[in-house]
Amino acid sequence: MRRWGLPEKTEIEGQWMNHVEIKRRRIQTYSYALGAVTLLILSILTKATGVAYLAVSAECYFFATQIVSRSAADCLGRLLRGRLSKGQYKNAANMRRNAMLLEAALGAAAGVLLFACAKPLAEYVFSMPDSLLLIRMFAPAVFLRTISGVLQGYFQGDGSELPTAVTVVLRQVFVLGFAVLFCSILKDYGEKVSALLGREEFTYLYGAAGAAAAVILSEILVILFLLFIYKSSSRPVKRPDEGMKTTESFLDMVKALYGSMGLYILTGLLERLPIWLGLVFFQKSHSGGGLGTESYGIFYGQYLAFCMVFISFISASMLPSMRRIMQCMKKEEQRPAKNCFQAGIHVAWAKTLFFTVFTASMSDQIAGILQHERQEALAQMLRFGSGIILFSVFALYFKGILFIWGRKYYVIGCLGISNMVFAVTAVLFLNVQGAGVVSLVYAGLFGSAIYCGGTGFLVFRRLGMGIRPVQIFLVPAGAAAGAGLLSFLLGRLLTPHLGETVCALLGFAASFLLYWGILSALRNFKEQELAAAQAGPVLKLIAKAFPRVNV
Repeated sequence: MRRWGLPEKTEIEGQWMNHVEIKRRRIQTYSYALGAVTLLILSILTKATGVAYLAVSAECYFFATQIVSRSAADCLGRLLRGRLSKGQYKNAANMRRNAMLLEAALGAAAGVLLFACAKPLAEYVFSMPDSLLLIRMFAPAVFLRTISGVLQGYFQGDGSELPTAVTVVLRQVFVLGFAVLFCSILKDYGEKVSALLGREEFTYLYGAAGAAAAVILSEILVILFLLFIYKSSSRPVKRPDEGMKTTESFLDMVKALYGSMGLYILTGLLERLPIWLGLVFFQKSHSGGGLGTESYGIFYGQYLAFCMVFISFISASMLPSMRRIMQCMKKEEQRPAKNCFQAGIHVAWAKTLFFTVFTASMSDQIAGILQHERQEALAQMLRFGSGIILFSVFALYFKGILFIWGRKYYVIGCLGISNMVFAVTAVLFLNVQGAGVVSLVYAGLFGSAIYCGGTGFLVFRRLGMGIRPVQIFLVPAGAAAGAGLLSFLLGRLLTPHLGETVCALLGFAASFLLYWGILSALRNFKEQELAAAQAGPVLKLIAKAFPRVNV
């Protein structure tokens, strides 16, 4: 492993993710897509103004949970597995108890601090005073999310990934269902308050408060579910030689847990920093009023959420490829590792390119479905900012390889540089007359491109030798151009007659068949590539649809 620069051994066992953990991580990544769909639905129920209020409070909540419990379940689970595999059952039991006490205390402190700082955050940092109520509503959720993370770590420590996989799905389903219910109820109440006070924004504020209440209730139900499973499951039987094992102190547990969580916390904060900076810069540069709040709600709740659906689905499909690469590297199998990496790049490029081009070419129709009042504003974001899908998917792919490779500091360095680029470009574009919230779209493209390019350069140095640019990059690009032109023409011709929804569905189906049909007819994919990259049954069926065509 020294040839690859891989770590010989670390305390965090499971650097090489097993098949069960990969399945759990894929389910977890798919759940992010469900969360993005929830945000899209909320943007319709609460309008863009309500989503802007929700964005401020949710990002404060994410910041607190990132600091307290980022990757707590994964790190705790790996530490527990390491001790149980060595027969240190007393140390594992102490770690469970101490981790719960520590995380509960930190979660409660973070929740109280968020509640106390809600007013200055809403008024001075984010310049959105009406979000004060929502920030305070999210404060208890910080404590609850911390508890659920530790309970998930208990199960992962025993080698069971199923409870965590079920939990992440249940959480999103609960949030979706309760958010729709509570938003409808509280929105009606908000309309009465708005009529009484003469301020329309209270309608959307109380609608967004329904989403905050849904998050709290969902976390409570998730904790109850995990406690029920934990109490009903059998625990490991104590061994007679248990007392001979060295007992770790509370301080040792803190060092081990936060020593493993530290880089994940820092990475998570840097990854979300552009969202926080973008919100602060935009609010400070805008003169105020409902139009600026509504614009940011469109950016956060519709543009980012729509792109996040595709990013989550494609990223989840790339996880098995990452595991295969790491397995080959662990066994010093250089050529299979490079082949698997190039297959993953090929399939990822083909997938992301299609969805990027489709989003740009059908931007008017997608915007018409999601946003009627300011359709052109959203269409402009999708048209010029769809590249975020491509850059984000590859950045996450390269980041995952570097992380498992043991090169976490490289990732942090790339994130730092990309955040500086984002901040500079955001400030420059926001100072351009009339640029508005689209400035954040352009800045996000520049920042994500730098992040993708930096991490990609580090990975390509080892695994990208001998890559075939024509087959992997140019042929899909040509097919995507044809598919994009087809969907654009269909949109122009059919939208006046069939409407945006029907036209978007027809455009997607026609461009999908044309795009993958061209790639299959040109034999752009080999069966070994589809197998190595876990391309899925649909692509494999399409690839076999033209078995006799050759170039």
